Amino acid sequence: MVKGVIGLVFEIVVLAGMVLGIAFNAAVVGSCELLSVRGFGTFGPWREAISDPGNCVSWSKDDAQNSDWLINMARATSLMAVIFGCLLTFFGFFKQCLCKLPCSQIILDVSGFGVQICLSLVWPIWRSQPCQTFGCEWGEAATFLLISQLCYLVASIFSRCMRDPRYVRNQERPGE
Repeated sequence: MVKGVIGLVFEIVVLAGMVLGIAFNAAVVGSCELLSVRGFGTFGPWREAISDPGNCVSWSKDDAQNSDWLINMARATSLMAVIFGCLLTFFGFFKQCLCKLPCSQIILDVSGFGVQICLSLVWPIWRSQPCQTFGCEWGEAATFLLISQLCYLVASIFSRCMRDPRYVRNQERPGE
């Protein structure tokens, strides 16, 4: 009984962590307030408000005068983190709630590790050319990035502590 209750709590924590991780990760990708460039505006991996402060627009890496390889890396890895997060959520939800999938725990572990690596590779954007030239400050989306990383970390770790999947519990019920 206690194992079932604790497993249920871990299950709720894992599924909530996965959903919140995706939501905050998507907010990082869609935001132009990851970093605030002193006196010029704000920017994120995919959007900027430097050329026209207050007007957040998508920016092409080919057209941007302040784009460098660190910004390009943050762009690529922020989207890869969304993909790994969706993979983590898909396999976590299916494994726990719907049906057995092949290698699901291995895929959960690999995607949990992948999302952490990808989100960690967004942080070096602080060393990008605009930040080195003018200086940058913490933006609202930087908080989202930190929260996203923590949500995915908790979900990845506790995915091993959840109770037995639904299809196993249905088979073990006495009297059926």
